[in-house]
Amino acid sequence: MVVTVSDAESLMEAMAGTEPRVVQISGTIQLSGMNDVGSNKTILGLGADAKIVGGGLYLYREKNVIIRNITFEDANEDAIGITTETTNVWIDHCTFMNGADGLIDIVRESSYVTLSWNVFRNHHKTILIGHSDAAASDAGFLKVTLHHNWFDATQTRHPSVRFGQVHVLNNYYLNNLSYGVASRMEADVVVEGNYFLNTWFPCRAGYADSEPGDIVERGNLIETNMPPPPSEDPNDPPPPATPVCETRGAAFDPAAAYAYTADPAEDVPALVMRHAGAGRI
Repeated sequence: MVVTVSDAESLMEAMAGTEPRVVQISGTIQLSGMNDVGSNKTILGLGADAKIVGGGLYLYREKNVIIRNITFEDANEDAIGITTETTNVWIDHCTFMNGADGLIDIVRESSYVTLSWNVFRNHHKTILIGHSDAAASDAGFLKVTLHHNWFDATQTRHPSVRFGQVHVLNNYYLNNLSYGVASRMEADVVVEGNYFLNTWFPCRAGYADSEPGDIVERGNLIETNMPPPPSEDPNDPPPPATPVCETRGAAFDPAAAYAYTADPAEDVPALVMRHAGAGRI
């Protein structure tokens, strides 16, 4: 079943329940707070100007959800919250900016989430995977892939991971003031084939009060063309003369979970700037 909506009431009605439905968003929809998305839904923006403004989408114990081709602006909480045993979620070709809290949270035993070809800009706490150091029940869950996303001058959490098993592949990091990827509290993170430009802490093992997780890097390209700006985050040490991707432990092998071919890191900026974000599918 396919439904086209252009106002908040129609959107919330169409997203409810568990029956399969394609919900097409036309134009700008003004929301507030977090709004429930049921299982078996595809939320698809029409054309190049579909927007959700002021509020976010909330997935609680849901499965089989696709969110594509939507710009999320000015959410007064999170733009997308994925929580409590939610599985099989694909967020693709969206643009995110100016949220009050996180742009995307993936927490509380959720798993099998892919974030692909998205643009994140003008934000501080970008993507959180694993909500606290005490959430040991998350071990074995939070399996997430991020590929071909553009983190455009966002500050932190690209992503920040606790307990999860996360593959960070072929993303473009540009002018990220605080850090790129953080592996915390028993996380396993593979950082592969990414391009970091003016990101002075591309990868961190541990962050703030969290114990370090495992983090493996391979095939990344790290470059600078400006002096490091001062960070506003008290958890950041003074930037190094030459940024490097911090590593620890062995993490995991993504190829054991799925087949993929990594793009060369030097090709990533052009690919991502050309194809990522809403309006480009």
